[in-house]
Amino acid sequence: MTPLIRPYQPTDRPEVERICIATGLRCTLDFVDPSLFARLWLNPYLGAEPEHTWVAETGGRVVGYLVSSMRDAFARQALASNVTPLLRLGAGWLGGRYRCHAGSNRFVRWLVTRSWREQPRHPAGFAHLHFNLSADYRGGDLGRRLLQTFEQRARGLGLPGYYGILFLSRRRPARLYESQGYRLYDQRPCSLFNDEPVQMACIVKEW
Repeated sequence: MTPLIRPYQPTDRPEVERICIATGLRCTLDFVDPSLFARLWLNPYLGAEPEHTWVAETGGRVVGYLVSSMRDAFARQALASNVTPLLRLGAGWLGGRYRCHAGSNRFVRWLVTRSWREQPRHPAGFAHLHFNLSADYRGGDLGRRLLQTFEQRARGLGLPGYYGILFLSRRRPARLYESQGYRLYDQRPCSLFNDEPVQMACIVKEW
């Protein structure tokens, strides 16, 4: 059955969070509080601009999502949307919840001390997106269909294009995205992963 692309509804949130957790940090999420990770990642979109989110559904089950922002001040939006999760993260850190778990300790230390310094530059006035699919729906045309739905909305709002922030590595080089019409805008070394050199990159597509 071909998945249906439809607008996000608040009742979709548990399934969207499930996919976000399963695909988090290149599918290597090692964090003792994955639900908190999902909220940190999704709140800036679902809390502030839910009308710019779409899900892919088949048989009553959400198998993919695309969240996006059509506003230029996304960094401020992200911070405002995550006050409560960040306070919870800080309380967990001070209480020793994360320091006793190597993966959680590394992630929280990176988030607090390095993530903001390792963020690549991005263009002003462009839309921004993030999307993920369940493992059994990758490699087909579902991602392309979600992107087309998003692109139609961004074009309709008069935006010049969009960008995404992602991780580049030997297994996922920049040329993979350049072959699909994207341009590498900026990249910076990311210290979160130990298994191989990784760059946090901004890729851009203009109409």
